[in-house]
Amino acid sequence: MSVSSNNSNEQSIVLSSGPQWRSRGYLAHFDIEQIPQFITFRLFDSLPTAVLKKLAMTKSLDPIESQQYTDDYLDRGFGNTFLKDLQVAQVVQENLLWFDGIKYRLHAWAIMPNHINVLITPKNGENLAQIGHSWKSFTAKRVNRLLKRNGPLWQREYFDRFIRDESREE
Repeated sequence: MSVSSNNSNEQSIVLSSGPQWRSRGYLAHFDIEQIPQFITFRLFDSLPTAVLKKLAMTKSLDPIESQQYTDDYLDRGFGNTFLKDLQVAQVVQENLLWFDGIKYRLHAWAIMPNHINVLITPKNGENLAQIGHSWKSFTAKRVNRLLKRNGPLWQREYFDRFIRDESREE
């Protein structure tokens, strides 16, 4: 096992078998090629400040319990719901489909008013951090231009969960 850091305050732990746990100090991410990954990324203001404070104070919560708490609020549609706009949703969907079969296999996706759920399997040589950055960077520029706005579109972090077996894909 080895631990390394880069200039973006991201730490990587590489296990001898190849998988990586990465973190920028918020959520831990498990990065391994050819394993299905469920990913949620959300708009910058999709959770109320009170919810974010409660999450910060309850770090003792089980990660799955914490994510369920977060999902409950995301599904209520707080914040700017830019993704309700069909043109905005189209930009996001086209971007998800663009690298399907090249960087990842896109199994399923759901574009909600303030967040996106995606199920992918990364291809050889691709990692979630690069894939997620690509999605968020490209779509933020296009959506901001479309909506004639500036500023952040996406929350910096994303939630991911690797699928251990086929029964968890359903």
